[in-house]
Amino acid sequence: RGSLSILLDDPRHNGEYLMAILSVLVGGNSLTAFAADELLTEWQELAQALLGAGLPENVFLVAPLASAEQALGSRYTDGVLVHARSVYLHAVAQQLAERSGPVIPLISCVSPRTLLRQTQLEKSISIDTTAAGGNASLMTMPGA
Repeated sequence: RGSLSILLDDPRHNGEYLMAILSVLVGGNSLTAFAADELLTEWQELAQALLGAGLPENVFLVAPLASAEQALGSRYTDGVLVHARSVYLHAVAQQLAERSGPVIPLISCVSPRTLLRQTQLEKSISIDTTAAGGNASLMTMPGA
């Protein structure tokens, strides 16, 4: 489970935004949506409706788009969704590339078939056991 962010900047894409939001939430992730001023009230009302329907508190939050830049740099953000035709796509990609810490995904797909798969977060951990007394000769075996 992770904490994702989504930018909601164009009312023409509301259906695709809703699909993305549901994909994130169904996957057990939390989501902060950053909505343009003209969309803010609409998405805040959706968040309240979901809360009223039983969605746990702080799982889906809606904030003004102006506060997105700081949040996207947070170490608590595990992934970002931006519509493929958003005017912010390039700027967000640049910001994520320049941030320190782990590399996080930028999801710009709008296909309902792939959104659910793309919003599942995967974490890989590699441990070098040779420094902890592991068998270093295993690393030099043929075919390794």
